[in-house]
Amino acid sequence: MMLAIMASAAQRRQKIVEFVDNWEPKFSLIVLLGLIAAAYLGHVGSEKGEIAQRTAEVIHSVCLGFGVIVALLQIWNWLPKWSRPDVYADPCTGFPNRDKTLPGLVFNSRFQKYRFFVPDRTYIEGFVKWSEEDPAVQGATNLPTYERHRLYENWYRAKRAHFLVMQSRQTVETHWSIVALSIILDLPRRTLDRLKAHHLAVVDIQYEDLVPQPGERSGRYLLYDTLIFARAFQERFSDFKRWHSLLHLSQFPTPTEKAKVSIFIEPDNTRLRYSLQRNRYGPHSIYKLVNDHDLFEFVLPGADIQSKRARRFVELWEELKQRKIKIPEGCDKAVSQVSSAQNEQ
Repeated sequence: MMLAIMASAAQRRQKIVEFVDNWEPKFSLIVLLGLIAAAYLGHVGSEKGEIAQRTAEVIHSVCLGFGVIVALLQIWNWLPKWSRPDVYADPCTGFPNRDKTLPGLVFNSRFQKYRFFVPDRTYIEGFVKWSEEDPAVQGATNLPTYERHRLYENWYRAKRAHFLVMQSRQTVETHWSIVALSIILDLPRRTLDRLKAHHLAVVDIQYEDLVPQPGERSGRYLLYDTLIFARAFQERFSDFKRWHSLLHLSQFPTPTEKAKVSIFIEPDNTRLRYSLQRNRYGPHSIYKLVNDHDLFEFVLPGADIQSKRARRFVELWEELKQRKIKIPEGCDKAVSQVSSAQNEQ
């Protein structure tokens, strides 16, 4: 009974978030037009008579009421996003709806379309640019541009699936804009041991450090190194923030009881570090790196059944495999669009 009540409360909060995201701009427009009308009637009220003046006062009061409603809804919108959910909730739109009318891996979501692809080598410049423009990423590494470019070149040469790009566009538009970039490294055991022993930093990982030993299982140790969202996309509610990570991880073998997978995260921003420390994603181990940063390890599937979030994550990961979702390599967009996409947001 209690679980049903908690789930119901979570659903109500989610509906509030969706309602505000969809209708807040419309409320704001109504209030703006109403205030303009009230100002106009108030200005001409002395010439047009008492009725115009009273009408202006009524419109002003109504607009004030609308403003209070919008403010209260916005507060309700922020609270669910910033507070810890009582129970795990799947993406509200369910499994993404594939749009097979367009080339590549494209999904529909209300009035948006999302496209995923493994980038070609020309996109490395875009990854470098976005990393340098992200304060958390740049602050954690402080690499010169040429060194970061060489670093990403080595990671890309080791395995193209280390990189993933997500684009979006309005349904009625034709222009695609980059909204997310991510890097997940498939680490050999020897490289992981060197990281834990302080013999190697993440920014020191070279091509040869990512080449597995003969017979070594691919995807056993995954380092989620980078996830950057476009500025406008960061503050927007979208299930595809979660699907992006799931789709990228689905490039690697699914975790099973006989073939577990360790996911490592070195959080650069304080919000992510706080979420990890609060145990929101289940039991984990923490290691200190040579730069004194924390490296969180999550083993999937975990033996601890308390982490419903992590368990469901593995189930969705497996579902992507069962549906044979393949992420294509390359795209028809030039690197100049990648480099300028974040500024356009």
